[in-house]
Amino acid sequence: MNYKLCVFDMDGTVLDSNSSIPKRNIDALKRLARRGVQIVIATGRMDAMVKNYMRQIGLDLPVISCNGGLIRKLGSDNAIAEFTIQPEKIIKFINICRSKGAVFHMYSRSTMFTEKIEGRAKFFYEYNKTLPEEDKIDIRLVRDCTEVVLGGTPIIKGILCPQDENIYEAVRLEVEKIEGMTLVQSGSGLYDFMRKDVSKGSAVRCIADNMGISKQEIAAFGDNHNDISMLMEAGLSVAMGNAEEEVKKHASFVTLTNDESGVAYAIEKFIL
Repeated sequence: MNYKLCVFDMDGTVLDSNSSIPKRNIDALKRLARRGVQIVIATGRMDAMVKNYMRQIGLDLPVISCNGGLIRKLGSDNAIAEFTIQPEKIIKFINICRSKGAVFHMYSRSTMFTEKIEGRAKFFYEYNKTLPEEDKIDIRLVRDCTEVVLGGTPIIKGILCPQDENIYEAVRLEVEKIEGMTLVQSGSGLYDFMRKDVSKGSAVRCIADNMGISKQEIAAFGDNHNDISMLMEAGLSVAMGNAEEEVKKHASFVTLTNDESGVAYAIEKFIL
């Protein structure tokens, strides 16, 4: 099959367990680009959080970030598509998390807002120490996230970092009462507060439709629950060997793990 669009998750897929890109993966991605295949990165992170990886790959790629909430090329102020959450709904999420004692954050286009340097914010706070100044992630420690929302900052997604399963379940039950919203697992102990009509899959559809590319001409690679929607939009759906079992059920092929350059293995087997 002549695949024209290849979409790759980052964490647990292109990246190994040390959050590095194996050289074999970089080489395979560059070979795809030389063949004229459109490559897209699809991540739950803000796109600013993958700048250093894009530099390593050496390609100017469109990025689906915030689990489909934003599509744009890095460094561009012009979004291909952007889907923000209604202010009253993100405020409900904030209040639910506070009432249940849950750690939470919010993402705008380029900034992580948090009331505590805990959970995912702590991970990126420490990660920032390893990055050059131009790649550092904008993490804003604020007194009250609702003030950010009421001040007019568009929010693309919320992040729940529950300390245990009981807190997650308590928050989930309340989130289910918010019309049009859901929680999607994006990593171990990480859940994204998203619009139900927004996903990596909907973003892949948007890009493919704009380019006139059919489902059968798309290949998608992922490892976690938030990748299932885009695997379902692809003719070739590849789950990593380290993927969650539910993800593997939606894949047409299970490749090697992210620590074994499973992305490159599948590219070489099916596309190059």
